[in-house]
Amino acid sequence: MLGKEYVSKHKEKSVVFDYFCQNHGWTFESFSCNPNNPKQYLGQCIDELGMPISILITESGRYVRLLGDKKWEEVPYAKEAVSED
Repeated sequence: MLGKEYVSKHKEKSVVFDYFCQNHGWTFESFSCNPNNPKQYLGQCIDELGMPISILITESGRYVRLLGDKKWEEVPYAKEAVSED
């Protein structure tokens, strides 16, 4: 992918990641291509307590929270509603 196509796709993915952050009540901080795998993206957000959250977006579109020490957890795109029963 070259030029305008790349910029357009990157911008689109960045906007989608911004919505992902908003869905979880987090603040968008940054978004870039994964330097280790250009088919993936890395996003950074800040949670309600001001703690950074690193998210890997896989080629298949899964959102994976990187926890450190090669640990991770998959995060759904939309935060599940909490029942108040």
